[in-house]
Parts: sequence; structure tokens; C-alpha cells
Amino acid sequence: MRDIFERFEFAGQIDRLAKAKLLYQVAEKFANIDLHPDRVPNSQMGLVFEELIRKFAEASNETAGDHFTPRDVIRLMVDLLFIEDHDILSKPGVVRSIYDPTAGTGGMLSVAEEHLKGVNPAAQLTMSGQELNPDSYAICKADMLIKGQDVTNIAFGNTLSEDGHAGRTFDYMLGLSWPASSEGRFADGYRRAGWEGPGSGFRPASGPWDGLVRVVTGCRSRAATRTLSVAANVPSPGQC
Repeated sequence: MRDIFERFEFAGQIDRLAKAKLLYQVAEKFANIDLHPDRVPNSQMGLVFEELIRKFAEASNETAGDHFTPRDVIRLMVDLLFIEDHDILSKPGVVRSIYDPTAGTGGMLSVAEEHLKGVNPAAQLTMSGQELNPDSYAICKADMLIKGQDVTNIAFGNTLSEDGHAGRTFDYMLGLSWPASSEGRFADGYRRAGWEGPGSGFRPASGPWDGLVRVVTGCRSRAATRTLSVAANVPSPGQC
């Protein structure tokens, strides 16, 4: 919880509101709203969260994919990811793991969980991810906390140069692709996979392939595990 507040720079925000003589007014507004879980379920709070992110992205004229990916796009990705495993995921006691190396605010992980619960309410999905942007990371971690997930599975930092889940494997992976501008900056991604260059089997030449190497090395089963990525104009690795 402390990590979330620190990434949000919560103390600094309070100080700025206090200096602007707005802190009391903001606190008063929230004090008059009943946000108890009995009145506002986690699912609805998540939708409110998502709407605020969307409005923020529109107001600040952010590049597509920086903070918000349309839920319809995410649902399509999740449907494609799980489509061949419907029968398996419908069985009692099924447990699966999913990883988003460009987690952003956690929208893709949340929709994946919603989809699986819709197929099988008793299914368990362990969600993991990593995010570079401090604000997006804090939002994602807060969302996972609300959902009862293990927040230690959400790592902060650059997935390609500081892999927060090195050595771990997952049943499913999805996320945004990395930009070509990352070319040549993340050779360690190749080394992790044992691909040193020509003659070693495979050596892609552009940034998005660096991300693909990370995804491939994280597959739990090369035959059974599927990954899904969507291209977007993402300014730096780890953002969604």
C-alpha cells in the first residue's frame, strides 16, 4: 500500500491542494459520497476507475495506448487468447496464470479475469505484470489490491532491461507491442533467451522483437500456451 501512495506522490498532491486552499473542498466532496464496498462493488469501482483514466487521457491529448486501451479492443484480444481453451477452462478447479509485460493500468489483466469468471466462476487466475510509468503502475497495483490479487506480482520498471519476472513462466500472455524506436537498446533480452546473434538461431533487429523474445521465454508450454500482442504507438517499453 505504501508503494502505491509513493508512486502516486500522494503526499505531494495533498501539499499542493493545501497550498491552493482546495484540500478541504476536495475532502468534503468525497466525505459526502458513500463508496463502501456494500454500496459500490469492486466491479463498478473498476469501471469508474477506467472512465477517469479515459477522460484524463482525452483531456491531456495522450498518444494512443499511453494510459488507456479501449475495453472493446481488450475484450477482442482476450476472446482470441482464450477461444481454444473454453472446454478446459470450464472444468472445476482450473487454475491459470496470465502475464502482461506492458501492464499499464491493468485493464487487460482485469478483462482477462472477467472473461474467465464468466466462463467458470470457480476458476482462479493469477495475474502478473510489469509497468514503467509510475502513475500507471500505481493504478494497476491499486486495482489488483481491490481485486484481491497478490500485488507483489505487479513489478515496476522496464520489462526489457529490468525484467521483474525473470525466470517465471505463465499460461497466457497478452499486451501491447514495443515501438521500433527501442531497437538496439535491449540486447539483454536476446541474451536471456540464449540468442547471441547470427548463427545462434535467431536475432531480430527491431525493438518490437525484443518484446517478443521476452514473451517467448516466459511461455510455460511452447505447445499449449498462447500469447497475444497488439501494436500501438507506445512511447517507451513497459507502458500501456
